[in-house]
Amino acid sequence: MQHIESSIERACRAYAREHGWTCWKNEKNGNKGIPDDTFLSPDGMRFLLVEFKKDEKAYIRPEQLVWKNRYPNVVFFVSSLDQFKKILLQ
Repeated sequence: MQHIESSIERACRAYAREHGWTCWKNEKNGNKGIPDDTFLSPDGMRFLLVEFKKDEKAYIRPEQLVWKNRYPNVVFFVSSLDQFKKILLQ
């Protein structure tokens, strides 16, 4: 992951934890294209899979799109903390 992406990822994790969310880094374990992180809401009612990108125009690999197409209401591509905050408020 590029430096910009890891900075966005750290900021989003910190924000989520400050607001009671549980989050963890996903391991590939043979799951090609699995999003970077999982987020679980404080009440356990929302489950998000987030793939971090350096910007909105960053390339999305075909195997990443498979996850988005399979779970369209759960998988998100995030390129900023502001974008992430909006997703959490949905």
